Amino acid sequence: MKLGIKIKQLREARKKSQKELAEEIGIETTYLSKIENGKVKPYLSENTIEKIARNLVLNSEEYRDLYKLANKIPNWLKQKVLEEWKD
Repeated sequence: MKLGIKIKQLREARKKSQKELAEEIGIETTYLSKIENGKVKPYLSENTIEKIARNLVLNSEEYRDLYKLANKIPNWLKQKVLEEWKD
């Protein structure tokens, strides 16, 4: 599955329109449409992924899947690993 399709599925499962989600996370509706249709290059920033995840109140599995599809690691997890490696 592609990231944009997953975001659309999550948004629709929560009965939000593109317009609602876009306004709530501070992006243009046309940009969200491009995200959902896989037309954003380079792909999403972690900041945008976080805003979407928080707004849609994802469970841990959905959150993990979203980052996995984006081929990204959340900054908080990177920091935790780096801190553990210092010991």
